[in-house]
Amino acid sequence: MGFNEQLEEYQKAIANLVPTPSQKAEITKKGAAILEKRYYDATKSKHYNDHREVGKVKHLADSVMSQNTDIDGYKTGASAVGYMVDPINHARIARFLNDGTRYIKGDHFIDKAIEDSKEDVLSAQFKEYKKLTGGN
Repeated sequence: MGFNEQLEEYQKAIANLVPTPSQKAEITKKGAAILEKRYYDATKSKHYNDHREVGKVKHLADSVMSQNTDIDGYKTGASAVGYMVDPINHARIARFLNDGTRYIKGDHFIDKAIEDSKEDVLSAQFKEYKKLTGGN
């Protein structure tokens, strides 16, 4: 068997291991669900006020959401996790609390949630990858 034939055989063998965009979307959706829960837990434990009267505006923790598209809403196989921006920009508030401002000391609760969930997110995504592609 010549070199070109060997490359063609190799390409056929690994073709199924590269996920399609719809498979990528399913894979990242699993990780996004875990990260969304971690965002919620971190936000609720650090910045939730049970005594606050809720009108039309949700608590910051209750505005955590994920979507099975990229940040701009395009179906690229990516998933995004963050805070709702309607009717008010909860993402902006979360950023101020996480990073801090001139007057607020940031507590980095989002950064910690991301760091603490990396293993679980990657594990869930790898399980979904194996399920969809049969890869190892």
